[in-house]
Amino acid sequence: MYALDQRGHGDSEWSRDGDYSTDSMAEDAIAFLLHEEIEQPIIFGHSMGGMVTMTLLKRAPTLAQAVVLVDIGPEVSADGTATIRRFIESASEFDDLDEFVARVQAYDPFRTREHIERTVRYNMIQRADGKYVSKNDRARGYAPQEQGAVSARRITLGDVRTFPCLSSWCVENSRTCSKRRRQSASCRPSQGVSW
Repeated sequence: MYALDQRGHGDSEWSRDGDYSTDSMAEDAIAFLLHEEIEQPIIFGHSMGGMVTMTLLKRAPTLAQAVVLVDIGPEVSADGTATIRRFIESASEFDDLDEFVARVQAYDPFRTREHIERTVRYNMIQRADGKYVSKNDRARGYAPQEQGAVSARRITLGDVRTFPCLSSWCVENSRTCSKRRRQSASCRPSQGVSW
């Protein structure tokens, strides 16, 4: 299993040319898969990573065996994007990690404190002055998000229907799903999920 940090996020290098577009992040992921000679992976994409995954699959529809998209879809809510942007703008630096955890809890009450504390090491770094800052290129501004939204608009519900899915139906009927995937690169979603 690989967990990739997008350019300008986490421990990945920051973009020298300032390009944080969804298209460039999708190209990074494709380049990684090709370099590592990973064939037919199951790709999990959460939030921005899901947008990158959809962009990747639109460019290379047969690359993945299946995908799991979490907290993202082909239609991006302007209100949701604004809420995320406000949180990111307000969460620039902290005196201690407890302050960061409290801010995340207020922003996302559905995440447990234990989960936030477990993932904080992937999200924050301590500067020489002792302050904690997010592990992302703050100089990237918000044009990349807007570019990402443009890329997402190019992805339609029809596109998503062609993505290979990972669902309980597929797992239970793997032979049938594999046959369908070869024929149409799609299968139906899990019970209770609609497209």
